This record gives sequence, C-alpha cells and structure tokens, in this order.
Amino acid sequence: MGYNDSQQQKRNELKNAALMVRMEMEGDLLEFIPSELGAKHQPLLKKVQEIESEFQALADHGNLRCIYATIARLAIHTHQFELAAAYALAGIELNELAKDKEGVNVNKVVLLDMQMFLGAYKSLVKFLQENPEIATEDRTFLMTDYDGKEGSENDGLATDLLSTKLRPQSYAIAIEAINNPCGLSAEDIAKHLGVTVETALKYKR
Repeated sequence: MGYNDSQQQKRNELKNAALMVRMEMEGDLLEFIPSELGAKHQPLLKKVQEIESEFQALADHGNLRCIYATIARLAIHTHQFELAAAYALAGIELNELAKDKEGVNVNKVVLLDMQMFLGAYKSLVKFLQENPEIATEDRTFLMTDYDGKEGSENDGLATDLLSTKLRPQSYAIAIEAINNPCGLSAEDIAKHLGVTVETALKYKR
C-alpha cells in the first residue's frame, strides 16, 4: 500500500526539512571544530527529532533509517554520547534488515567518528579491524597512527556505548513497518504512539 496524496506531500516536506538540517550541520563542520558545536547544534537536534516523530507517526521506516545518522552526529556534537550510539546502532540494525549496505556503513562511520571524538583510540582501532568495509584509504592511517597508542578511560566508555541496548522510540515501529510491507494497522500505530485508534487512523496508510 502507498501513501495518499496528503501523506506523500507531508513526507516530501519532512524529507526536505531533514535535508536542510543535515546540510546546515555539514556546513558548520567546515567552519567549526566539533567541540565548539554543542550550543549551535542543540536546536538542530531538537528540530530533527521533531521530524523523526512525524516520520514515526507515518510509520515511514525508509526516512527514519535516513535520519538516524544525522541525529546521531548532532548528539555527538552536543556530547550526548549514549543517545548518539543508540541512534547509530539502530540505524545499522534497521538498514541491515532492509538490506541497505550503504545505510549500514554510514552509521558505522558515525560510530567511528564518535570514538575519534572521545579519543578512544584502542576502541577505534578494534572497531576498524572488525569493520574493514569502512576502512577506506582515507581512514587506514587511523589504524597506523593509533595502533599501539596508549589507551584512555574513554576506551572503556566507548566499549560500553557500542554495546548499549538503548534505542529510539521510533525504532520499534520502524522494525514493524519493514517486516509488514503492506502497512501497519491503526491499532499497531496507536500502540507505538500511545494514542487512541481514532487518532492513529489519520496516519494510517
């Protein structure tokens, strides 16, 4: 089943809004070092999570999978590392389920960057060794430069973050949407959103 015209228009508006957030975030990275981005990116994080809620209401797993990496990066910049790991890990799992290798790797790179931000060098080298598909030529120097480097207390933190069981609220409905390509019932949507079935009917495809 597809989306009706009004829902499709809403999806397009949300996709464009999410793209604008990502472009602003990426533009900032050219002007600021990550440690200076916290205050600037807190409003962007709030905005993209509001977009996430709208995609959740539409049970739109495709766009949820696309914005998880953006949310995770903004969470890194605002020093919310468990939140960042939760979204990036969810992005990996959803994209694996949807058989989207590119999406999987995008989120793995986010986790790699989180470890770089933390200075978790031992964890970073191990992560690259375990995920050679993201060890591209422009990243292999990390293994050479950091292998054997003295670890830090953040290596333990990174290990804990990479194994967190925390996931976004929208994750469960995205999983169900992938597994039910014909669409979710109003009852399913109501359960995940915590609303009445009558309210959920306006979101149902």
